[in-house]
Amino acid sequence: MLASGLNHTFYDNRVFTCEYPKTAQNETCTCMAGFDLQAQECIACPIGTYKSEVGGQECTACPAFTTTFLEATSLSDCLGNPGCTSIDNNCEACGIGFYKESIGNQACQSCIADATTYSTASSLMTDCKCMIGNEPQSVCNQCPVHSGTLQTASTLRTDRLCNLGYTGTLWRGFGITKFVS
Repeated sequence: MLASGLNHTFYDNRVFTCEYPKTAQNETCTCMAGFDLQAQECIACPIGTYKSEVGGQECTACPAFTTTFLEATSLSDCLGNPGCTSIDNNCEACGIGFYKESIGNQACQSCIADATTYSTASSLMTDCKCMIGNEPQSVCNQCPVHSGTLQTASTLRTDRLCNLGYTGTLWRGFGITKFVS
């Protein structure tokens, strides 16, 4: 029973084995699934491709927004790239306000409250930026009444200003600064 797992074939009443990554087929050695025949050598299907059958066929590219690891053997090995999610076996870019950091078929993550991404296919949580009038901390915070920021994606508390027509004091770093409009 020790020889039952060997990759071998019979030829002219002799048994011979095929060296990995080849396998026996029709009395010859040929490339295993997940390997492409190039210059008489079996080469692993590169990242982003797969090959299901044994033989000398070429590796097939994964659908858009997907990738694989080396030696993929099936379309189901094509996983969603960072920045996209799998919907009905098709990968679609994460929408505005969402991101996905890893390879896989998991769903895109939503940005924290009062934050958004400003493009589709965001692949990093840091692509989530606070919206106008909010300041960053662990979540985006609404600026004090009658104050705001001049731009979206504000990343500094010091970006806060009093709205036109208002005066007051706003916390700014380690001190208090008075803004007069």
